[in-house]
Amino acid sequence: MLQVERPGIRSNTGALQQAATSAIVQNVTGVNRLQRQQGAVFNNNMELLFNGPQLRSFNFTFRLSARSKSEARIIQKIIRTLKQGMSAKKANNFLFVKSPHTFFLGYYRNQELHPFLNKFKECALTGLNMSYTPDGNYATFYDGAITSYEMTMTFQELEPVFDSDYGSDYETIGY
Repeated sequence: MLQVERPGIRSNTGALQQAATSAIVQNVTGVNRLQRQQGAVFNNNMELLFNGPQLRSFNFTFRLSARSKSEARIIQKIIRTLKQGMSAKKANNFLFVKSPHTFFLGYYRNQELHPFLNKFKECALTGLNMSYTPDGNYATFYDGAITSYEMTMTFQELEPVFDSDYGSDYETIGY
């Protein structure tokens, strides 16, 4: 096994052992041994600043308004595709449930990711809320197709953003 020696670690070995012992005693008995013996407590600032990586979520709201019956059918297919894509899948034997589809989002400019807007990692569509009367009244074409919808989607990334994801080029804003 390769051992890397860091300056200051060996000199703090006793303090680290004492802190670890104190933490175990506190978890078991509820008594803070360090506080009682030395008047010292753990520095909780790290817990305030960092509780672990978080998965980001994003909301998007779109107004979908049809100008004709054919556009209304296209909107209907878009909504149906998103609803079905976010639904869990059944395995053939019905013993297992498979995860829903995932999505790759991006803001594009000239068929490339826009360098001045944020990036996304692979996402799951976790919420899709529809307003079928976004203008406050119910309006349809003659065949019953709705003329306007308001769609709010919530996406959540599947993995957290890490420092290394940004790279070193500084050509984009990043995540």
